[in-house]
Amino acid sequence: MLRTARPLSLSLILAAALVPAAAQAGSKLTGSGRNVLRNDSGVGGSPSAGGGFKLNARVGSVGNGSFSGGALRARAGLMHTAAQPGTVTELVAVSKSTGTLDLAWTAPGRDGFEGDVAGGFYRIDYSSSAGHLFSPTTYQLELATNVVAGSTQTYQLAGLEPNTTYYVKVYLADDRKYFAEDSRRLDESTLTNLPVDPFFSSVSFASVTVSWLLPAGGAGGGYGVDGSTTSFGGLFPGGAVTSSATPNGTLLSLTIGGLVSNTTYFFKIASLNWQGQKSYATVLSTRTRLSPFPLAVENLAAYPDDLARTVRLTWTSPLFENRQGVLVLFSTSPATGQVVDGTSFAPGQTLADASVVRSTRTVEEYTDGGLGLDTTYYYHVYAQGDAIAPYTYSVVVSTAIFLDLPPNSPVGLTSTVSADRSQVALSWKKVFTNSDGSVFHATAAPMGVELSGYELARSTSILNATWTTISTLPVTTAFYTEPIPDPDQVFFYRVTALDAFAKTGRSMVVDTDESFYVVAPDQVSQYKIPAALAAELSAASNKSGFDYMIRASSQAANGLERIFKAARFEVVKVPGGEAVPTFQFSKPHVELSLRYEVEGGVVVPEGFARGAGVAAAPAGSAIRAADADRSLGMYWDNNQKYVKLFGKVDTGAQMVRVQTSMLGNYQVRGLVRTGAFEFDLSGISNKAITPNGDGRNDQVVFLFDNPRDSAFSGEVFDVTGARVASMSAGPVSNSLQWDGRAGGRAVPGGVYVYQLRGEGKVFNGTVVVIR
Repeated sequence: MLRTARPLSLSLILAAALVPAAAQAGSKLTGSGRNVLRNDSGVGGSPSAGGGFKLNARVGSVGNGSFSGGALRARAGLMHTAAQPGTVTELVAVSKSTGTLDLAWTAPGRDGFEGDVAGGFYRIDYSSSAGHLFSPTTYQLELATNVVAGSTQTYQLAGLEPNTTYYVKVYLADDRKYFAEDSRRLDESTLTNLPVDPFFSSVSFASVTVSWLLPAGGAGGGYGVDGSTTSFGGLFPGGAVTSSATPNGTLLSLTIGGLVSNTTYFFKIASLNWQGQKSYATVLSTRTRLSPFPLAVENLAAYPDDLARTVRLTWTSPLFENRQGVLVLFSTSPATGQVVDGTSFAPGQTLADASVVRSTRTVEEYTDGGLGLDTTYYYHVYAQGDAIAPYTYSVVVSTAIFLDLPPNSPVGLTSTVSADRSQVALSWKKVFTNSDGSVFHATAAPMGVELSGYELARSTSILNATWTTISTLPVTTAFYTEPIPDPDQVFFYRVTALDAFAKTGRSMVVDTDESFYVVAPDQVSQYKIPAALAAELSAASNKSGFDYMIRASSQAANGLERIFKAARFEVVKVPGGEAVPTFQFSKPHVELSLRYEVEGGVVVPEGFARGAGVAAAPAGSAIRAADADRSLGMYWDNNQKYVKLFGKVDTGAQMVRVQTSMLGNYQVRGLVRTGAFEFDLSGISNKAITPNGDGRNDQVVFLFDNPRDSAFSGEVFDVTGARVASMSAGPVSNSLQWDGRAGGRAVPGGVYVYQLRGEGKVFNGTVVVIR
């Protein structure tokens, strides 16, 4: 902006040029009748006209004055202005009531937005008139203050009218009362007076109507009602807010619908100002009435058990008048025929659309069984009531289930390595059963949900193996040839059956030494079968005519009983899945390895180190890891008791190993060992035998400790001392057995003396043969 002053004499102009004078914001220039404000600016160097005077007053820049006639130019130098407080640029109402506005703003500084103000002043001007003219010189309030630039300032305007818009400005001045030039204007309305004497004018099973009297001062900008199943202090659980509102300030009631019957609700009634802001009245509460109509069940959930072929349904039945039973329909269709009111149903009844009535009881759960795999089943649930008429039904609520099991592991898995160890040929029998042994719907062409293919993977270790997929094959393939990456290294291969859900069955493992493995769930413990014995699992090699599969599972360890590891290896038929507890390999050449855990240098039960809640060994009986080879041993359950198999302890790998022919339950337990050939009475499987060929007590087994793999022998004598028979190899490496025969012929019943020899030691005892 350009300002014009009185004509000045040349001497006065020269004096101004030679002695620059400070120009202060809001005060007059020396020798002039005009004020120069801090935000005025003009074009420097423009000449005066007709002897007039024009000054470039751009703050902080060089001012130049030019004159006509003598073409004299005077350079005034830098023109300084005094500091002036900055403008309030952020002004808000942080809260309000019917008669107050709580103002908040960010304080400017002494010089613009910099510098604190001590001994300063605020002027606050406000009006309810939109045409009010604001100026720092007109105000409603003046307040002494000390201000830190950038700090938050607050002030409450009180004594205001309800539902009225106020326009507000705030000006800051320093200790000289130099005020800011302007302020941001706040336009904000106070709240409306509260509705008077709210009450429930109607309560039904699904809605509530709230009424009131006009608030003092007349109608506002409308009304609102909020409803919730909590008292608004905390909305969990079930505290969803349902609202109803109107802009009509003369309306004296509002209805909230869609409520749940027989439920307590809390309501807040509010008046609205023109900005839609609410002024709430006291919270009221009431309970909706029972519905005369049957209400649909809620929270319907299905818990399928694929293995058991069952599903458990649960739901919540809302209260309504004359509530009766719940109709549960079973179907293979997602839609069901309309259930007609007035019709009664009985469990087991088949409807026209082939739906079957499963239940009509007054319960909130139902378990259905005998279901099939890989079929979608639907359950349609209706609530029944008699308030309006007998056998009135709610709308239907439905759910669907699909039972599925992963495919079985391929049986008959073998590996055949070429003479130069350059390649390995893998073969297996095609899978046609689920993991429980049940047969697919179509064995020749399985559905994708039953079997989608085979995945072949390779690893360089059987312990905590990291498997690399080498191929995925279709369901029609049961053979694969793989080049061996390194003929001097042992590689492990597994074949896994897949289905469309990416579910995988158990996987057997073979290696390039042609051994067969069953790996326990800990991915370390294992049952290693040489190729010659693995053939005994084939249908062509056993009397049953079924293929056999071995399953491994973990069992609970217990430090209090000094049981540090427990696992089960069982044979099952394929198909069928039935266990074959009597199966035993022909020779004790299967290597069973169970891994024990160590924590803090001490042997601990499996799961203890993971904090699985497993009890530790009793105080004072802990086994140091360094002493494990003299303090641990393998045990096996012979269906009567756990018997010692001893085994060899590998302290480096934390493994206990035994050569066995038996399956069943095995444990690693605490066992005091001498380090030499030892036998005691606990190593006898049974004191009497009945060798009649029924598979029970047909032989007696003698188990002993032989950590040095020393030579041993066993013989049987009659009571006269005459030699009867030599014992044969037992079911584990350190064992012998006698079947009650001499030279292939049964011996007479009676008492017989056994004798075991090893490392120069002789152990004698008696056994009874019962005929």
